[in-house]
Amino acid sequence: MSRRLLIFAFVISSSLAFGQLDSNTITVTASSSVTLSPDQIVFSVGINAAVDKTLDDVTSALAGSGITIANFTGVYVYSSLVSIPANTLTWYFTVPVAFSQMQTEVAALTALQNTIAQLNNGMSLQFTAQGTQVSTQLQQSQTCSVPTLIATATSQAQSLAAAAGLRLGNIVKMSSLTSSTPVCTMTVEFQLLGVS
Repeated sequence: MSRRLLIFAFVISSSLAFGQLDSNTITVTASSSVTLSPDQIVFSVGINAAVDKTLDDVTSALAGSGITIANFTGVYVYSSLVSIPANTLTWYFTVPVAFSQMQTEVAALTALQNTIAQLNNGMSLQFTAQGTQVSTQLQQSQTCSVPTLIATATSQAQSLAAAAGLRLGNIVKMSSLTSSTPVCTMTVEFQLLGVS
């Protein structure tokens, strides 16, 4: 009795496994990524100002520097730092600059630092290099290679078909290419042919 049950279970499971191949196709998703090297240095610029100063006051002090509200990242209160007086807010801005413009930007920020100090309005400027990043322009210039994605999908599908003892046929359908830099993906459906 148990032998018949075992044979019946094997037959049922075999039909379920082969039932998945009714469409005679296999679908794989291929992806590729592009490694981009940073092309910008990011400066963190802080304006120390009394608590009665507003964002408008701070951006007015930055007028002509190219630093605008679009660069604003936040405001912080420091009450225990020796270098910053009590009841002072520090308004932070992030300024990305191409590597080739780094020295020019340091000179401009140093000049701005001196100008703000000379105004004697209770404000001061500090800046530091925060890190590097890949510019939006460089990210947008990258394109996905459709032939590379198709080759990757074909290789994956051939391996799966061979493991099932089948041969890979033509491409039946491809999804649209999706790109979220630096990763590109494409789904490709292939026809499966008889035993290899």
